[in-house]
Amino acid sequence: MHKYYERAEIELSIDIFFTQNAQALQGRTRIGSAIGSPVLAIAAGLLCSMLGLLPIESGVYDIVWQSMMPLAAALFLLEADLRGLFSSARDTTIAFILASVGTLVGTAVAWLLLSQRLGPGGWQLAAALTASYIGGSINFAAVSASLAAPGPQVAAAMAADNIAMACYLAVISFCPAENVPLRPAAAINTTPEVKAAATSETMATSLAAAMLACCAGIFLANFLGLTGSSLGFAALCASGMASLAGMWTGNQGKFSSIFSGAEVLGGALMLLFFVTIGAAAGSPRSILGCGWLAIFMIVQLAVHLGIVLGVGRAAGLPMQALLTASNAAIGGPGTAAAMASGRGWASQVTPALLTGSLGYSVGTPIGLAVGALLQQMQ
Repeated sequence: MHKYYERAEIELSIDIFFTQNAQALQGRTRIGSAIGSPVLAIAAGLLCSMLGLLPIESGVYDIVWQSMMPLAAALFLLEADLRGLFSSARDTTIAFILASVGTLVGTAVAWLLLSQRLGPGGWQLAAALTASYIGGSINFAAVSASLAAPGPQVAAAMAADNIAMACYLAVISFCPAENVPLRPAAAINTTPEVKAAATSETMATSLAAAMLACCAGIFLANFLGLTGSSLGFAALCASGMASLAGMWTGNQGKFSSIFSGAEVLGGALMLLFFVTIGAAAGSPRSILGCGWLAIFMIVQLAVHLGIVLGVGRAAGLPMQALLTASNAAIGGPGTAAAMASGRGWASQVTPALLTGSLGYSVGTPIGLAVGALLQQMQ
């Protein structure tokens, strides 16, 4: 037991070290500023995993994904500008529907091209990947278990899926996006707003409020029978706290100083999440054992991205909403919120969590439906 905790401390220390360096590189170097700290954190985690410094699977990662990431999202929302949330949520929801359609079309194209190369268990894996690219890896596990996919193939597919997801998130993190104003141009106050300095009191208050929002989100999700939507409820609770704080202090839309520093603390935890995402992807060598299934994923993701960007831009949807929705579909609410916060898209954090939670809910049924259709086409 002592060795287990000692190993966990080492893994967490490495994660924190590369989180700090990702922030430093972004702020102090030209390359870091261009790439962004989220991509640097993913790359650092992947490099450590390749060198054997971090394992592919660890209980530390479970803590980061299940506890620290929701806490980070709630912290970030405590200082988020709520005036643009409702306008951006509509665009992001439409973009998420488009992203889901892109995944379905990508699966159809990949199946028509490569179905004969995947072997007898190919239809189960194709269905699981469809679910994964609508609601994240949780749906992959649920669909593969429901369809009784072959164990060895599932393990290889999950490894390849993690690598493909990490690479895809890195790609869309490079995509340029215009700055969408959070308010109409006529209503923008040109006077620079100076935020109150963070203190130990405001940081402690922010941490307590974020924990309360996460607990409330879990309670509401369980009470309503929507266990996969706890992040969405937590986001709503954190946003509500920010609004109430502003109303209570009479700031007329400006943020209360009681949550000063919450965004910075949340951003640091989000980068820690990105490091573990990269580490969990393992080594690029593991994807080589998947053969044609890796190409299947590439076709899926390429068609998905092409439809999201092509149709979405033609429909006039903002680039931020398209990239956030695509991230929510491929990686889930956590990665989408992390990218939105990492790139400074405050108006996209809550829509990312809500659309990602929607993907949790609909990804498995859609994947099972696709599996039944593909089985008939065998």
